[in-house]
Amino acid sequence: MSSASRFVDPAALPWRATGHEGVSWKKLHYDARTGESAVLLRFAPEASWMLPGLWQVVFALGVFASCRFLPRAMLLVGGWYLATALACLVLARGPYALSPWAMGAPFGIGQFLVAAILQLAAWRGRDDR
Repeated sequence: MSSASRFVDPAALPWRATGHEGVSWKKLHYDARTGESAVLLRFAPEASWMLPGLWQVVFALGVFASCRFLPRAMLLVGGWYLATALACLVLARGPYALSPWAMGAPFGIGQFLVAAILQLAAWRGRDDR
């Protein structure tokens, strides 16, 4: 691998089609001598509106998976993330696609719920698993 940095303007390079619909690529760098290369891939950009909702689904699954080791009320947090994920997937289209509020508000409220539940469990001094 070469030790020199390479500066590339990706906006100046064209996207190239592949044999698969919705997938394109840009060649940023290629060195025939060493075989070193760097590319950018773009997958179905028209589906990027789903990212906040899918992230929340994965987060909800993580919370549900860890509920066995946490206070029982943590199920509410998993339910919160799952409900906001479904709302995001249903409502966040068109002008609302990739809105910062689609991730920021559910995450902030969910983390507040986590903190409140864990604090209440600590105040009670017991574990209600």
